[in-house]
Amino acid sequence: MKINFENEIRELTPELESAKEYLECERIIINKIKEYVNKGFDDDSIAEFLKKLLSYLVTKVEETMQTNDCINYRYTKSFVNNLVITPYWRSWIKTIII
Repeated sequence: MKINFENEIRELTPELESAKEYLECERIIINKIKEYVNKGFDDDSIAEFLKKLLSYLVTKVEETMQTNDCINYRYTKSFVNNLVITPYWRSWIKTIII
């Protein structure tokens, strides 16, 4: 089962733009990943989504460089990048209590 990237981005973008701090940006991503895990998406689908999200965030940082939204995209991009390069992201995500 694949994650519908376009739909998810439509939901995530306003949430990330309205986040008050970097921890809230991280919370948004963690909750989204936990939702995918609970819905039964496999690791490959979630990893693919994270890679697409990272690419999207790199583009958004470039597009919003001179705006207030840029900082939230930068925080989120760094966090997602860490998830992408972490081999045991699934077990780590499951241990986080928000």
